[in-house]
Amino acid sequence: MLNVPDPGVAAAAGVPPHAGPAANARIADDRATLAALGVIAYVSETLGHEAIGHGGLCLLHGGRISALAPLWMRCSVQSLAMVAAGPILNLVMAALCAVVLMLRRRSDTLSYLVWLCCAFNALVACGYMIVGGATTFGDWGVLFASVEPSWLWRAALVGVGVTGYLAALMGLGALYRSIAGVGGLRPRKLATLTLVPATAAAVVACAAELAGRHVNVGALPLALGCTIFVGWSLGSIRLLSPGDSEGASPSSLTIPFQPAWLVAGAATAVGFIWLLGRAAP
Repeated sequence: MLNVPDPGVAAAAGVPPHAGPAANARIADDRATLAALGVIAYVSETLGHEAIGHGGLCLLHGGRISALAPLWMRCSVQSLAMVAAGPILNLVMAALCAVVLMLRRRSDTLSYLVWLCCAFNALVACGYMIVGGATTFGDWGVLFASVEPSWLWRAALVGVGVTGYLAALMGLGALYRSIAGVGGLRPRKLATLTLVPATAAAVVACAAELAGRHVNVGALPLALGCTIFVGWSLGSIRLLSPGDSEGASPSSLTIPFQPAWLVAGAATAVGFIWLLGRAAP
């Protein structure tokens, strides 16, 4: 698969568009830009789950959204379809992002952002299944509340979640290689492109919970699970992806300093924390 560097990014960094991966390797990944992209990807996943998934079905059923918080929402009417809409929306968004990456086939910042969105949606959806089966917490506990024996659906949900999580990591590894090349799997490079955006997302997620003054025992761990754990687990795509990354050519993906993405990330963080976090009762 041919990886095409982004001419605009290369030119902005002082590298000729035809210089190729070797020249791109001389440009350091900008951590501030990576952090901004991580915040955008995480917030889009969360809003997709709560506002578009749950909230959209709430409105379609004639209900009214009475509360919308970073990790939950409340509707004036209840239905199983509305409860299921959140997790389903995450899976649909992950699939759409994967299709975009397979069709686009470019090694640029936009492809990397789409990959991050795919990762957050897919891994949070599967992780939510594991947590729901293990604890009966959240949407899955509501969906299967009347099913007996409970241990059966809980064990099945954990099994599906674990299988889905591993399958998602393998798929994400293949998509990552398509935009970053085998060189992108080098430990330091991979850690930078996964842990930096996930850490930034974790800071924003926890800040939104604290700003809302509705923190409970499970709120912050859940926020960290949806962010930093996702970033940490993405590091395993190096183990799940074939090929010798140590002896590979330089990565064809580099994220340089880009002010426009910094502004977008900052605006997203402020909006999420102060407008959504503080709006919750």
